[in-house]
Amino acid sequence: METKAKNNTLLISHASQLGQNFPNPFNPVTEIKYEIPKVADVSISIFNILGKEVYRESFKDLNQGYHSLRWDARNINGKLVSAGVYFYTLEAKNAFTKTKKMILLK
Repeated sequence: METKAKNNTLLISHASQLGQNFPNPFNPVTEIKYEIPKVADVSISIFNILGKEVYRESFKDLNQGYHSLRWDARNINGKLVSAGVYFYTLEAKNAFTKTKKMILLK
């Protein structure tokens, strides 16, 4: 969405966004891209099909803009997870939560 300020400067209004991981399906590495419009505490969690969290990355006071997370199909303990459907969630504290699906093939 675009708006004009009083001095005719073009302003672009941004909202948090979570992109689809790429590649999808993947083996063994995928990239998750996201955007946040202002500095925020952000976390990305990955869950298996049963809803159990298998991986999490948290960032305190992450700068606004575009970011990406590379996931190598390892769990919190560093062990490879099994093939299957996973869900990843981006949460920007008190502002945004979005979840998408990805598939790990082996």
